[in-house]
Amino acid sequence: MASYANSTILWKLYILKNEMRNKIIYICLVVLFTCINACDMKYSLRVNEQKKYILTCNENQIEFKVTGLMGTRCQLYLKAKKGKFVFNTDSLFLVQYPQYKDVNKQSVQFIYNNNNVVGSQLVEQGKTLNCYFSFGEYGYYSPITEEILIPPSNYIMCNDKPLITDTIRISLK
Repeated sequence: MASYANSTILWKLYILKNEMRNKIIYICLVVLFTCINACDMKYSLRVNEQKKYILTCNENQIEFKVTGLMGTRCQLYLKAKKGKFVFNTDSLFLVQYPQYKDVNKQSVQFIYNNNNVVGSQLVEQGKTLNCYFSFGEYGYYSPITEEILIPPSNYIMCNDKPLITDTIRISLK
Protein backbone atom coordinates (compact mmCIF):
# COMPACT_ATOMS: atom_id res chain seq x y z
CA MET A 1 0.00 0.00 0.00
CA ALA A 2 2.87 2.34 0.80
CA SER A 3 4.37 1.90 -2.67
CA TYR A 4 1.01 2.75 -4.26
CA ALA A 5 0.82 5.97 -2.21
CA ASN A 6 4.40 6.87 -3.14
CA SER A 7 3.74 6.29 -6.85
CA THR A 8 0.55 8.39 -6.65
CA ILE A 9 2.44 11.22 -5.00
CA LEU A 10 5.21 10.99 -7.60
CA TRP A 11 2.65 10.98 -10.40
CA LYS A 12 0.95 14.11 -8.98
CA LEU A 13 4.34 15.86 -8.68
CA TYR A 14 5.13 14.93 -12.30
CA ILE A 15 1.81 16.40 -13.50
CA LEU A 16 2.31 19.55 -11.40
CA LYS A 17 5.83 19.98 -12.83
CA ASN A 18 4.51 19.69 -16.41
CA GLU A 19 1.71 22.18 -15.72
CA MET A 20 4.22 24.70 -14.34
CA ARG A 21 6.49 24.18 -17.35
CA ASN A 22 3.56 24.75 -19.71
CA LYS A 23 2.59 27.94 -17.87
CA ILE A 24 6.17 29.24 -18.07
CA ILE A 25 6.34 28.45 -21.81
CA TYR A 26 2.99 30.18 -22.34
CA ILE A 27 4.14 33.31 -20.46
CA CYS A 28 7.41 33.40 -22.43
CA LEU A 29 5.54 33.14 -25.75
CA VAL A 30 3.16 35.96 -24.78
CA VAL A 31 6.11 38.19 -23.84
CA LEU A 32 7.96 37.29 -27.06
CA PHE A 33 4.99 38.07 -29.34
CA THR A 34 4.31 41.30 -27.47
CA CYS A 35 7.91 42.43 -28.02
CA ILE A 36 7.82 41.51 -31.71
CA ASN A 37 4.60 43.47 -32.27
CA ALA A 38 5.88 46.46 -30.29
CA CYS A 39 9.02 46.66 -32.47
CA ASP A 40 7.00 46.73 -35.69
CA MET A 41 4.62 49.50 -34.71
CA LYS A 42 2.64 51.00 -37.59
CA TYR A 43 -0.17 53.50 -37.42
CA SER A 44 -2.33 55.29 -39.97
CA LEU A 45 -1.85 58.99 -40.52
CA ARG A 46 -4.56 61.30 -41.80
CA VAL A 47 -4.21 62.83 -45.25
CA ASN A 48 -6.28 66.02 -45.60
CA GLU A 49 -8.30 64.84 -42.57
CA GLN A 50 -9.03 61.42 -44.15
CA LYS A 51 -7.51 57.96 -43.66
CA LYS A 52 -7.60 57.29 -47.40
CA TYR A 53 -7.36 60.23 -49.76
CA ILE A 54 -8.56 59.70 -53.34
CA LEU A 55 -7.15 61.78 -56.18
CA THR A 56 -9.13 61.74 -59.42
CA CYS A 57 -8.47 62.65 -63.03
CA ASN A 58 -11.35 62.10 -65.47
CA GLU A 59 -12.34 58.46 -64.77
CA ASN A 60 -8.97 57.58 -63.23
CA GLN A 61 -8.46 57.25 -59.46
CA ILE A 62 -5.46 56.95 -57.22
CA GLU A 63 -5.59 56.07 -53.53
CA PHE A 64 -3.20 58.04 -51.35
CA LYS A 65 -2.59 56.56 -47.91
CA VAL A 66 0.15 57.23 -45.32
CA THR A 67 1.42 54.96 -42.57
CA GLY A 68 3.71 56.10 -39.79
CA LEU A 69 6.42 53.66 -38.86
CA MET A 70 8.44 53.55 -35.66
CA GLY A 71 10.05 56.89 -34.87
CA THR A 72 10.31 59.37 -37.71
CA ARG A 73 9.75 57.07 -40.72
CA CYS A 74 6.66 57.27 -42.90
CA GLN A 75 5.39 55.29 -45.87
CA LEU A 76 3.22 56.67 -48.67
CA TYR A 77 1.03 54.11 -50.46
CA LEU A 78 0.06 55.36 -53.89
CA LYS A 79 -2.25 52.83 -55.54
CA ALA A 80 -3.70 53.27 -59.03
CA LYS A 81 -7.32 52.19 -58.45
CA LYS A 82 -8.50 53.02 -62.00
CA GLY A 83 -6.31 53.89 -64.96
CA LYS A 84 -2.59 54.59 -65.18
CA PHE A 85 -0.50 57.37 -63.68
CA VAL A 86 3.02 58.68 -64.14
CA PHE A 87 5.01 59.42 -60.98
CA ASN A 88 7.96 61.79 -61.26
CA THR A 89 9.94 60.85 -58.19
CA ASP A 90 12.31 63.82 -58.64
CA SER A 91 9.37 66.24 -58.30
CA LEU A 92 8.22 65.11 -54.85
CA PHE A 93 8.74 67.90 -52.35
CA LEU A 94 8.03 67.29 -48.65
CA VAL A 95 7.96 70.11 -46.08
CA GLN A 96 7.82 69.87 -42.27
CA TYR A 97 5.24 72.24 -40.80
CA PRO A 98 5.36 74.66 -38.91
CA GLN A 99 9.16 74.96 -39.38
CA TYR A 100 8.87 75.03 -43.20
CA LYS A 101 11.93 72.84 -43.35
CA ASP A 102 12.45 70.44 -46.24
CA VAL A 103 12.49 66.70 -45.58
CA ASN A 104 15.96 65.42 -46.44
CA LYS A 105 15.84 64.12 -50.05
CA GLN A 106 18.43 61.47 -49.18
CA SER A 107 15.93 59.85 -46.79
CA VAL A 108 13.33 59.39 -49.57
CA GLN A 109 13.14 56.00 -51.27
CA PHE A 110 10.64 54.81 -53.92
CA ILE A 111 9.77 51.15 -54.52
CA TYR A 112 7.64 49.72 -57.34
CA ASN A 113 7.38 45.97 -58.03
CA ASN A 114 10.14 45.35 -55.44
CA ASN A 115 12.59 47.60 -57.32
CA ASN A 116 14.02 51.00 -56.39
CA VAL A 117 12.70 53.75 -58.64
CA VAL A 118 14.43 56.96 -59.72
CA GLY A 119 12.96 59.41 -62.23
CA SER A 120 9.61 58.74 -63.91
CA GLN A 121 7.58 55.60 -63.31
CA LEU A 122 4.32 54.52 -64.97
CA VAL A 123 2.06 52.84 -62.40
CA GLU A 124 -0.61 50.60 -63.87
CA GLN A 125 -4.08 49.94 -62.52
CA GLY A 126 -4.04 47.82 -59.35
CA LYS A 127 -0.32 48.42 -58.71
CA THR A 128 1.19 50.41 -55.83
CA LEU A 129 4.17 52.75 -55.63
CA ASN A 130 5.59 52.98 -52.11
CA CYS A 131 7.55 55.97 -50.90
CA TYR A 132 9.51 55.83 -47.62
CA PHE A 133 10.85 58.97 -45.97
CA SER A 134 12.18 60.24 -42.64
CA PHE A 135 11.75 63.58 -40.94
CA GLY A 136 13.21 65.20 -37.84
CA GLU A 137 16.72 65.90 -36.65
CA TYR A 138 19.27 63.07 -36.85
CA GLY A 139 16.55 60.44 -37.00
CA TYR A 140 14.89 61.59 -33.78
CA TYR A 141 11.28 62.67 -33.61
CA SER A 142 10.87 66.42 -33.79
CA PRO A 143 8.08 67.37 -31.37
CA ILE A 144 7.67 70.65 -33.26
CA THR A 145 6.65 68.96 -36.53
CA GLU A 146 2.85 68.77 -36.69
CA GLU A 147 2.34 68.05 -40.37
CA ILE A 148 4.18 67.03 -43.50
CA LEU A 149 3.10 69.12 -46.48
CA ILE A 150 3.20 68.11 -50.15
CA PRO A 151 2.84 71.33 -52.17
CA PRO A 152 1.42 71.34 -55.71
CA SER A 153 3.91 69.73 -58.10
CA ASN A 154 4.39 67.45 -61.10
CA TYR A 155 4.90 64.49 -58.78
CA ILE A 156 1.77 62.65 -60.01
CA MET A 157 0.74 63.18 -63.64
CA CYS A 158 -2.47 62.18 -65.40
CA ASN A 159 -2.98 62.92 -69.11
CA ASP A 160 0.15 65.14 -69.02
CA LYS A 161 -1.37 67.33 -66.28
CA PRO A 162 -0.29 67.53 -62.62
CA LEU A 163 -2.73 65.78 -60.32
CA ILE A 164 -1.68 67.59 -57.12
CA THR A 165 -3.06 71.11 -57.57
CA ASP A 166 -3.46 71.97 -53.89
CA THR A 167 -1.26 71.29 -50.85
CA ILE A 168 -1.72 67.85 -49.32
CA ARG A 169 -1.43 67.80 -45.52
CA ILE A 170 -0.30 64.69 -43.64
CA SER A 171 -1.18 65.08 -39.96
CA LEU A 172 1.31 63.63 -37.47
CA LYS A 173 -0.91 64.14 -34.43
